Amino acid sequence: MLRISAFLLVIVLTGAPMAWAESSDDLDPNAIRQKIEGLRTLYTDEHPDVILLQRKLEKAEKIKRQRESRQKKLGGQPGAKPDTGLIKNGPLTEPPAGVPND
Repeated sequence: MLRISAFLLVIVLTGAPMAWAESSDDLDPNAIRQKIEGLRTLYTDEHPDVILLQRKLEKAEKIKRQRESRQKKLGGQPGAKPDTGLIKNGPLTEPPAGVPND
């Protein structure tokens, strides 16, 4: 009975058993931290679900840092895309090297 109650508590705290379901906020570091806190009320840091969430947190934080760095390089404009090197102000006057001139 105690195992079932603990299992249900994990479902309530995390939204689903970690080994069985993924949530939409898998890359949100704050949401992952909350899940870790919830699991730590039941388990030690050596529990497989806690370890799994720690790894997900590290990955989510890395992705967040990469996105922020990329955004900073783009001038902080939301939705800005990196420069592709294409000329934006009109056509080339001469074809690139190796392209036949018709």
